[in-house]
Amino acid sequence: MIRKELYFLILPFLVHTYSSEGQAIIMNPDIQHEQLMDVQPMAVRIAKCDGDGHLYYISFNGDVYRIDQEPGLPATDALIATDADHGINYLQGLAISDSTIYLSGNYKEAGVPGHGIVARGQLQVNGTWLWSNLMTTEPYASSAHLFDHAFSGLCLNPSKDSIIVCSGSRTDHGEVQVSGGMFPGYREVPLTSSIFRLPVTANNLILQNDSAWLSASGYVYARGFRNAFDVAYDKNGNLFAVENSGDRDDPDELNWIQQGHHYGFPWVMGGNFTGQQTLSYDPTTDLLINHGCLAWQNNFFYNDPGYPQMPPGLVITQGLRNSGPDADTWRSPATGNVIDVSSTPGYQIRTFTSHKSPLGLVFDQTDALGGNYTGDGFVLGYTMGCSDSSGYVSGYGLAPALDVGEDLLQMKFTFDPLFSDYIISTTRIASGFKSPVDAALVGNVLYVIENGYPGGPNIPKIWKLTFPDNATGIETILKNERTIFPVPSKGIVNVKGGSAGDVVIISDITGKVLHKYTAGSSLLQMNLSHLADGYYLVNVFNSDQKIYNGKIIIAGN
Repeated sequence: MIRKELYFLILPFLVHTYSSEGQAIIMNPDIQHEQLMDVQPMAVRIAKCDGDGHLYYISFNGDVYRIDQEPGLPATDALIATDADHGINYLQGLAISDSTIYLSGNYKEAGVPGHGIVARGQLQVNGTWLWSNLMTTEPYASSAHLFDHAFSGLCLNPSKDSIIVCSGSRTDHGEVQVSGGMFPGYREVPLTSSIFRLPVTANNLILQNDSAWLSASGYVYARGFRNAFDVAYDKNGNLFAVENSGDRDDPDELNWIQQGHHYGFPWVMGGNFTGQQTLSYDPTTDLLINHGCLAWQNNFFYNDPGYPQMPPGLVITQGLRNSGPDADTWRSPATGNVIDVSSTPGYQIRTFTSHKSPLGLVFDQTDALGGNYTGDGFVLGYTMGCSDSSGYVSGYGLAPALDVGEDLLQMKFTFDPLFSDYIISTTRIASGFKSPVDAALVGNVLYVIENGYPGGPNIPKIWKLTFPDNATGIETILKNERTIFPVPSKGIVNVKGGSAGDVVIISDITGKVLHKYTAGSSLLQMNLSHLADGYYLVNVFNSDQKIYNGKIIIAGN
């Protein structure tokens, strides 16, 4: 699950009270925005494929969609795979490298242990996708119960030889979760609460649910995560993950992920110690528990003498400190009062307002963004905001207190040598989305995809946010998103929107150069009718700088 407050994922009968149409509000006038298209309900990830030039998105039920954009026509989606193709019926992760799609999630079936999966789809010359299994876990205590977060976020490392994949906890805060009696006494197990690093060349790799085996395997990258739902590298090769804390009002985190480190779960979340690990714990006096939350209503907060104690000598790496000015309200465990940290000296928060649900983590890795955005990080706040300090919205559930919610945050990073970690400043630059769940940064364009509620009034959308272009950036690809038509073509292909002198290179799917053209004007027409039916790559260069990449489909010539 994205987080425990998204009750609609398992309890769709809840009523959500909000306006029937989202309207993004951009705070900064140098950002252009528009609705790209409506998408299917339960969308969860979006990414760009350089191999064919398309955007792709996925939904929780296992569906994979390609987005088609023809000049002058609305964007549309096409279903290209389902769980029958890749085996994941609880799909939460998407990453694309060149012409390969990576998916992560779980296979879940009522009444039996589930298992985690990383699947791989490779684009074929005829435009279809060939699916194979990269990794499957042994069956473990994964099921459809309330707080099973399963396998979720994934990304490729900078050298693209390894894939980073997150496995969330199966509990809210380390309590026993029996899941209908299937797992008596079970809390966390070896395959949960971890981030793994796997070789992209792996085939049918089996991860064992055994601590000793996992420790010896070299696949465990870091431990101690409740729900690291998204991971991404910055331009310097540092790995970061956003972390959703539990139903208690502990801050949500942004973590700098370093190999071998432990990030605190279940003993520490958002800088706070888990109350249930204390032998004298009385949940009725815990000022961080909102009694409207599901963990309280299901009696998951209780005095718990069997709660596992923190191992002696364990060093915990905590979430980054947030200096604000936004997403930085903090509830005091001592008083229950909500404090705006950036305007109250002597306080700090690690990292975001509780129940903010940070998702869609991206970085300007190539300095493509201009203005005040160059090289920065961005994250979405999924959850609806709460205008008062209660942290609860009637008919909705837990919400970030005194926070707008459903917004886009810009993050600037400053390294603190005293603590050998980063401090971030966080500024809201857009709001008004409806459950924004993921983002993809393509050149100077940020795509934001919304999630949507089953039976709710909102049709989820993809928003297109165009930032100032950095003329000195390493790459500014796709200033014009769709300049190749028709797609598919019987042989005559046009490249429109360029300029005289542009060099257009046509390659096969392996990258082998087939043709090179030099444009004489803004419209180049090519006769490719001699090519066999299939996918071909097109790259456009101007003064040796790539300014466009996309695809050509030859069909029926």
